[in-house]
Amino acid sequence: PGRALPRPGPALLPDEMSTVDRALERVFEGGEILGPVPDDAICRAEAELGVVFPDEYREFLGIFGAAVGNGIEIYGLPPNDPDAAPTWQSVVTVTRRLREQRQAGTENQQHIAISDDGMGTYFFLDTAASPRTRIRAIGPYGDADAATSLLELVARSKRPS
Repeated sequence: PGRALPRPGPALLPDEMSTVDRALERVFEGGEILGPVPDDAICRAEAELGVVFPDEYREFLGIFGAAVGNGIEIYGLPPNDPDAAPTWQSVVTVTRRLREQRQAGTENQQHIAISDDGMGTYFFLDTAASPRTRIRAIGPYGDADAATSLLELVARSKRPS
C-alpha cells in the first residue's frame, strides 16, 4: 500500500526536487503515493510499451511512483505481486488492456494511459512529444489537448476543499 504525504526520505530532499515536483507534492498532500520506482523498472516499462516517457513523467515515477489524491490518480509502476491485492493502477497494464480493447486513443501506439476521469475518458501521455509533456483527453465526448504538464492535469482535476 501507499504512504500518506508528507513522507521523509532522500527522494524528496528539496535539492533533488524540481519546482513542479514540490508543487505536485503539495497537491497530493493528504493523498497517497506509491514511492520511488528505480530507473531500471522505468526503462523496462518503456521497452514493454515501445515508447520513451517524457522527462517529467520519468521524474514523477522516480520520486512518487504513482499517486492518488484530490480527485485524481496518476498511474505508475507498482511492483508486480500476484499474491497482493491491487492497490495501484499500472501504466503498463492499463495501456496494454486498453490497446487490446481498441479503446479510442490507443490506435496511436505513442499514447500511454496515465489517468482517467471515471466516466470513460482517459488521459494519455503523447510520448511522441517526448521529452516534453503533452497530455490528451480521449473518450466518448471527443479528443482534445488536456495539459502540457502533470501539474496542469492535476490542478484541473483537483476537487475543491
